[in-house]
Amino acid sequence: NGNYAFVTQKVIGGYDPPIRWRLWFLAEAGGEPTLVDRSDTDTLPPPTLAINDKYIAWTPYHGAGDQAVNELRVAAIDGLDHSMTLVSYPALDTNMWNPALYGDELWYGIRQNDWDAGTEHPWIEMRNLADPAAAPQKYGEDLHAFMPAVNGEAVVWRGGPEDLSALNSGQPYVYWRDTGLEEPIADPHPALWDTAEVSYPSIGNRFVSW
Repeated sequence: NGNYAFVTQKVIGGYDPPIRWRLWFLAEAGGEPTLVDRSDTDTLPPPTLAINDKYIAWTPYHGAGDQAVNELRVAAIDGLDHSMTLVSYPALDTNMWNPALYGDELWYGIRQNDWDAGTEHPWIEMRNLADPAAAPQKYGEDLHAFMPAVNGEAVVWRGGPEDLSALNSGQPYVYWRDTGLEEPIADPHPALWDTAEVSYPSIGNRFVSW
């Protein structure tokens, strides 16, 4: 659609270098980018992001220490000065990653951290940006789903066993919109490992890749 969104990072230095990030929107190749968001601390990671012909969505961290928050934010392409924070969580407790856009639908992975038990609980949510006040719909909670990709027929994600970290590789699944069926994709290389090791799936009109 001719629109671009990207993150730049400045590494400050040191053994565990802090990062300062900026999120930009570019309306056309070779044009002048517009600053959409920026870090206000050096200790938190840059956001993941998605863009389509209507929206930019991203998952920034803001604040520092125990006051740091992880936000889910969205802005209309024709209204970048009026971004909206859809939800905000304490960064130590809950994290949102890997947004995906399809029309007015915003899909993303979310995980809750249990530091006492040393576990995390991931799943996928979808919000209707045409009705941003509506409650999100939850998917793949029993499959520990994360890393969504979406088209008009299906949603693909990475899932796996209960002890699987949200950001680790796992089993690919397809969720069929018309039936609600959650279907695992067969391990493409069963001779190489005991369980599937797939990350960041992508979906097109006919194929799924990762």
